This record gives sequence, C-alpha cells and structure tokens, in this order.
Amino acid sequence: TGTTPLQYQMRLRIADAVMMLRSTEKCLADIAYETGFSDSNYFSSVFRRHCGMTPGEYRRQNIH
Repeated sequence: TGTTPLQYQMRLRIADAVMMLRSTEKCLADIAYETGFSDSNYFSSVFRRHCGMTPGEYRRQNIH
C-alpha cells in the first residue's frame, strides 16, 4: 500500500465516514464514534487533512 498500518487504517475510517456522510443523516459525533474516533474534533481534523474540507462541508456539498 505504500503507507504505514496507521495511515492505512485512517484511510479506511475516512472512507467509511464519507459513505456515512453521503447515505445517512446521523450527526457528525455519531459518525466519528462509529468509524473509530473517540473525539469528534479529532475526527474533523483528520477528515479535513484527508479530504480538504470538514465533514459538515463535505455533507453539504454532496447532498443529492
């Protein structure tokens, strides 16, 4: 994969979060917890680093 195990795990968590943001109306704290983050602020920070926007911004841009 060319990444560390931690980086790979984080990518999987973010991918799960992206799917949940697109397919559910769960609050961000619930999505953070369900994808393995114990702190929603840390989740938002990691999500922004990986996706270039906050989870809330991502959800707003991807509502169909």
